[in-house]
Order: sequence, then structure tokens, then C-alpha cells
Amino acid sequence: MMILLLAAILPWMLIGFGCWFCYQLVRQNGRILLRLEALQQRLEAPWAEPPSSTPAPPSGLPVGSIAPEFELPDLASTRHRLSEFRGRSVLLIFFNPNCGFWRAMASDLVALMPDGGAGQLVPLVVTTGDAQANRQLFQKHEIRCPVLLQKDTEVASQYQAHGTPMGYLIDEKGTIASDLAAGAPALLALASAGSATAEERKA
Repeated sequence: MMILLLAAILPWMLIGFGCWFCYQLVRQNGRILLRLEALQQRLEAPWAEPPSSTPAPPSGLPVGSIAPEFELPDLASTRHRLSEFRGRSVLLIFFNPNCGFWRAMASDLVALMPDGGAGQLVPLVVTTGDAQANRQLFQKHEIRCPVLLQKDTEVASQYQAHGTPMGYLIDEKGTIASDLAAGAPALLALASAGSATAEERKA
């Protein structure tokens, strides 16, 4: 009786063991394939093209568009409008006294004619912060160009200048004559280009 019972159960046990063994093989094979795929991705990673580290250039206002008009007080509280400079090329510079990058262009600002004389453009600084602190700063470095004070970033926002120093060339007709320049080197390059253009027109 026992022999007959074992004879009946044993095939089912063998079938069950075989199914379990096959399942374990398939499961192990899946793990191996996943590890091989991960290893392949790691091996290919060094040869993949690295992401570009070059920052996107600032967008700014389009060249040829009308420069937005604004009216701001200077450091002596006298109000001025951008249109007052019509007929002269203007290098509009957005400035923050707490930004350390302005020091890279301080001496070059001193060298520019504050009224745009001798065929040069007019450097016009729009700054932020306390008027007295700005006065002391510009006097210390003997920068004599016009300096206008905005309360926050209301004018800078109109010009899509979301950092400092940034700026544009504005031509004699009051239109944007350059892309938005970011950083002291780019602004000083605009100053040189604008002065050269003004001299050519004068000639």
C-alpha cells in the first residue's frame, strides 16, 4: 500500500521540483542580464558626449527695437530721462554696488568721457541701493559718468537685464544697437565698438 502511495506521489514531487528549479534558473538568468546591462551602460558612459558646459547667452531686447524710456533720479536727486541723451550713443550699464565684478571695469569707466565728448559714447550707469553709499563708491573711484538710481530692478527688468554688470549700446536714435552684454569684458568691448562707430560717423 505504501509503495503504491509513493509511486503515485513521486511523479508529482518530481514535477514540482522541476518547475521550482526552472523558475530559479529563469530568475537567476534575469538577474544576470540586468547586471550585464548595467555594466554595459557604465562602460559606454565615458564615451558618451558630455553635456555642454557653455551657459546660454542672455536673451535681452532685440537689436533695432526702441530702447524703453525711463526716468530716474541721479545721486543728487535730480531726475533724468533716457530721451535726454538722444543724439548721442549711450552705453547703458546696469550696476549693483554689492557686485564685485564692477571692479574689473572701474578704471575703464574713469577713462571714458562722461559727456560723450571726443567722438565717444556716453556711459550711463543705472544702479541700485542706497544713494549715499553709491555716491561714496563712485567718488572713491573718481567715476564721473551719469549715475541714475532705481529703487529695485524696475528699469533693469524692462531691459531683461537680470544680473550685473549688464548693458547695451543705444544709438543716437534711441534704438538698441547691440545684444545684451553680460560681464565687464563684454561691456568694455561694447564701449570700444561704440566709440569707434561714433568716430566714424563724425568723420
